[in-house]
Amino acid sequence: MTCQKCGSDALITGVRLFDRSGEAGMTKTDLTVGLYKDPYAVIFKEEVSTPIYGRVCGSCGYLELYAADPAELLAAAREVTGR
Repeated sequence: MTCQKCGSDALITGVRLFDRSGEAGMTKTDLTVGLYKDPYAVIFKEEVSTPIYGRVCGSCGYLELYAADPAELLAAAREVTGR
């Protein structure tokens, strides 16, 4: 594996992305990506989400983001669109 931007092999994998919220930013939660199976519902939208992780180049700082479980998101998206 090499960096897509600079070609370096100094990649740091499995990097977690956090959101700091709450009082003085003391609460730390993993960032997620997701969608609703029923986006137009008033309640019970059936959210499907998965954590985001990254890979960072130790040379130039380039960051790639990945969904931990893309298959689950794809299945939910196909349910929404019917394809």
